[in-house]
Amino acid sequence: MKIYLVIVLSMLLSMVLSSQVALASTAITLINGDTLQGNIIKQENGTVTFRHSVLGELLLQDDQIAKPASLNADNIDITESQDKKANVAPQRIAVETTREASPGWLLPNWQRQLDIGVSGADGNSQSQNIHTALNAKTESSDRRWSIQAAYDSSEEGGNKSRDEFFTQANRDWLIPDSPYFYFSSGRFDWDDFQDWDYRLNLAGGVGKDFIQRQDWTLRGKTGLGLNREFGGEDDSISPEGLIELASAWQLSDDHKIELITTFYPQLDELKEFRNITSLAWVNKLNGAMRLKVELTNEHDTDVPDEVKKNDFKYATSLSWDL
Repeated sequence: MKIYLVIVLSMLLSMVLSSQVALASTAITLINGDTLQGNIIKQENGTVTFRHSVLGELLLQDDQIAKPASLNADNIDITESQDKKANVAPQRIAVETTREASPGWLLPNWQRQLDIGVSGADGNSQSQNIHTALNAKTESSDRRWSIQAAYDSSEEGGNKSRDEFFTQANRDWLIPDSPYFYFSSGRFDWDDFQDWDYRLNLAGGVGKDFIQRQDWTLRGKTGLGLNREFGGEDDSISPEGLIELASAWQLSDDHKIELITTFYPQLDELKEFRNITSLAWVNKLNGAMRLKVELTNEHDTDVPDEVKKNDFKYATSLSWDL
């Protein structure tokens, strides 16, 4: 019943959120030499609203743009301002979300994606695997938000082998003209095949954007947090550290690789730690659909003897922009 409820909710949410308009692919060149590949949405009042596959919705000033490599079907014209180009070399591209660019009542102005993967067999053997996830993010000049939720279920021969759900949220407070930022994060896990029923983790600290390019981003975080497991042998609050490294490589217009690894060392038992690592390859199929292959492993040193320290899973899914 849980499986079908998640599928129905995902389908309803996608229908409510999806009102995407297909746009022609466009490339523009900034005055610092960087090229952005995406879609011009509109131009008005000396600004250009541009959608990038990695950075999301950008609000660019006309004097930040050197030249457009191509224009959309509406033949939008961008006027160059030569006398303003020489002294503009921003460390971070000015990123602003616009209300008109992202319709929908839930999380407006955010990039939103729905992932669904289903596989199974019914013959000499019976199996069923379901993966569904929702991802949303937004960024402006002073803040960055990301929210994720995922449900995974596997069944073989009529017996459940996986039944788990997690949701997490992260908020970054950006510092103008600086690669450093502050962050807070929270994660909730539910897993029927662990020695606990629910787990809650909260953390906060500082981070740095080591590399912030159009084709490659590298970001690090360090901080302190709290972890608590409910329904297990030990339901006390455990203090944890947090060390995270996240990177995204835009290999081409259609291919991207994303890697994120997070260590949670226990502060009350220094030999114990958790690590969650995920690696994803994303292949863009068209303007609103992607094929995603994701590998995830969680390693936990502080588990009972009958529980495996490594929990490895993989998922292949189709991803839709909402």
